[in-house]
Amino acid sequence: MIAIYARAHSEWGEALWSHLRAQMIPCALVGPERGNTALAYRLPFTVVEPQCREEVKQMLPQLPVQNILTWAEDVSPESAVYAAYRERFGEDPGNTHYRGIRFFGAQLRFRGMPLHLTFNERRILNLMLWCRGQYFCAEEVALLCLKKPSPGAAAVHICNVNQKAQQLCLYKLIECRRFKGYRIP
Repeated sequence: MIAIYARAHSEWGEALWSHLRAQMIPCALVGPERGNTALAYRLPFTVVEPQCREEVKQMLPQLPVQNILTWAEDVSPESAVYAAYRERFGEDPGNTHYRGIRFFGAQLRFRGMPLHLTFNERRILNLMLWCRGQYFCAEEVALLCLKKPSPGAAAVHICNVNQKAQQLCLYKLIECRRFKGYRIP
């Protein structure tokens, strides 16, 4: 999961957000104008708009340095995100695997069998895989994964993922805990 720290109405931030979401990489735009800078502390990576780097050091002083992605001028931010993911998890973002779940680009397999998910369901599953073991409430899942954030819709999508996985292998993918949230254990 990636936090993109950019100013409001920033073309750079919007373009990076659109590109990553099209590649099924879960990400969220954060910044002081959006009122959600605290979200950067919960996510493993923060991509910072080049003009905002000093601002981030002042506004988010407790953010671990290893979580802030920086890159050379001749490298695109998209390439920096892919490289950071490979370095941290040892695999490409498009070919993720974890506990019987395997992504091969557009294909998804669970315990060796094809699992057919909708676009939003796959985004939610990607979020859970990127932040393995971390709990997310329905509001956070909706904000990070859905075009029109609705906690009820997020809960329904999570339920659908679990139902499809249970039909396939008698096993739920996403753990649900009352008063804690959702996660992949």
